[in-house]
Amino acid sequence: MADEIQRIHQILSKEITLNIDLWEYLSIAIKRPLKAVIPNTQIGITISIIKELFNTLDVDAEVVSDSKIPYLITENENIGRVPIYRYGVYYIMELVSVVPLYIWGDYKDEERTILDISAAPGGKTFLLSNIFKKGVIIANEPNRIRLRRLQNNIQKYLLPNIILTQYRGEKFPVNFQYDMVLFDAPCSSLNLIYKRRREVLSNIKRTGEYGKLQKKIIRNIYNLLAEGGELLYITCTLSKAECEDVVKHAIELGFKVVDTKWKLPFKTVQPRDDEYPEISKTHYIIPSLNLDRFGGNIGTSYVALLRR
Repeated sequence: MADEIQRIHQILSKEITLNIDLWEYLSIAIKRPLKAVIPNTQIGITISIIKELFNTLDVDAEVVSDSKIPYLITENENIGRVPIYRYGVYYIMELVSVVPLYIWGDYKDEERTILDISAAPGGKTFLLSNIFKKGVIIANEPNRIRLRRLQNNIQKYLLPNIILTQYRGEKFPVNFQYDMVLFDAPCSSLNLIYKRRREVLSNIKRTGEYGKLQKKIIRNIYNLLAEGGELLYITCTLSKAECEDVVKHAIELGFKVVDTKWKLPFKTVQPRDDEYPEISKTHYIIPSLNLDRFGGNIGTSYVALLRR
């Protein structure tokens, strides 16, 4: 285990250009992440209902009410084992995954057409469905096994405004222009280091491959977006090839970067590049920088909001 962390550190030190203490980051990232519990407002569940339920179960949880859909934060591992969870009352996700609630929360209940181009297992699809109740969400997943899991989650949570599709992201048909696209990109998944260290070690040796695929999908997304439409690009890693370099490619295609710093509830690191000054409007969310506020591992992410 220690050898794996040592090797991951060696590779990452060459893959990232961030001014952070990499050992400090890894010491936090290998711990189980804090969980966000999102009420399923599509079936009338509110944060007060979930809080009351957790009180009866002696589950310690903090209410967060600064987003358009209030949610709970907890480190309790039993919240996914109680019988009521099976009925789609709430969704459990890593805390860092709530980013769409903040970036697109101001559009809550507006009639938008949104493409979630890499949707499985369905956490962010769930968020989109609850944010845009009057909208239509196309949830796309190319992998047949992952698509089944996505479908099961949509059925479990009774999400009424979802249409499922199965295309490779880079080949998604350009026969309609969307108001918004969410691209939670396939990546080296550094965020999973706390439970899949060997897989992460294997993945970060292939960041260049992931970056090439992400760029192909971004090129297709540019044609899928309506003029003025927004792309929310998210990865759960820190490598430059999968984060900054992909956004630079998007800028070359014609995308403009929108700064979301004032919207995010987390402390972030913003990269710098003299040739691409807009890259400083993107954000790395680092758990070690947020330890004082949240008291645990919030998860790892890179976030960029792009506008066509």
